Amino acid sequence: MQFNTVGDGVLVGLIAMTGVFLVLAMLSAVLFLFKAIFYREKKQPQAIAVKKEVIETGISKKKIAIISAALYYYLNLSPSKKKVINRRKIYRNETYKKLRIKRWKNG
Repeated sequence: MQFNTVGDGVLVGLIAMTGVFLVLAMLSAVLFLFKAIFYREKKQPQAIAVKKEVIETGISKKKIAIISAALYYYLNLSPSKKKVINRRKIYRNETYKKLRIKRWKNG
């Protein structure tokens, strides 16, 4: 197929762009239908009245408040400020030293 004028080329270009935009419109409609079908709003669970029971532990309220405050403070710290336990400090005891010497001698 040979085009003789610029007008024929413009006409073919407009037809091609129209086809592309129609396909895009159909894809958009299909995606909208998928959203409408598969993503329905979930029903909110209704609140149920629950009777609260107080358990006596024998720990004073002051100790509970101190522990709660310490946990709240620790959990809200940034990760850079939290202390990390160094494993080397745990293993530096007498038994570990004796094992190292024994291994070195058996070598």
